[in-house]
Amino acid sequence: MRTTPEETQRNKELIIETAIKVFSEKGFDATNMQDIADAAGISRGPLYYHFDCKLTLFNESVKEYAAKELQAYRRIFNQDKNILELIREDLYYCSRNIRIDIETPTLVVPEKEELKEAFQTIESYRKSVYDIKVASVKNAIEKGELKSDTDPNHIVNLMFVFYEGLFTMTQKINYITTVEEANKSIESLLTLIKLQYCI
Repeated sequence: MRTTPEETQRNKELIIETAIKVFSEKGFDATNMQDIADAAGISRGPLYYHFDCKLTLFNESVKEYAAKELQAYRRIFNQDKNILELIREDLYYCSRNIRIDIETPTLVVPEKEELKEAFQTIESYRKSVYDIKVASVKNAIEKGELKSDTDPNHIVNLMFVFYEGLFTMTQKINYITTVEEANKSIESLLTLIKLQYCI
């Protein structure tokens, strides 16, 4: 029985979705095509029908991951809410991969020659996310939610530094070990932003 075009497309989507999870858990170097086939519950035939090698699959997985993440950030910052609510939602979303109550894959792309295409995809995605956040802060200044002399880049830099620090505290140093501690840290940053920048 021949596979329909719809089934072929669904198989491809399943492979990419599974690959994102496996690459997130094991990293590029430690993952092989059999790992992905096993996790997807398929043979290697359909895998190689769509992707000729692990690198091709990784590049496509990174593109899909970046596109979905970018869509999520656009959704957050396109809402008609006060800037503090948008920042809160952003920080909770950013920290989802370090929260023990949520299982979310996070693709990490090492900066090395073999993965140049994937690394550039991630860098472009990060720049787009940064620009979305800066535009939102600028809009909040225009609306009078933040002081007129607020530096939009500074606010967004704080958000990025906070997340990276939170990630380090939970993953590498293991000082923040509960969801409540992570939530408290987010709320503390919001309080500081409110005190210093809100009207």
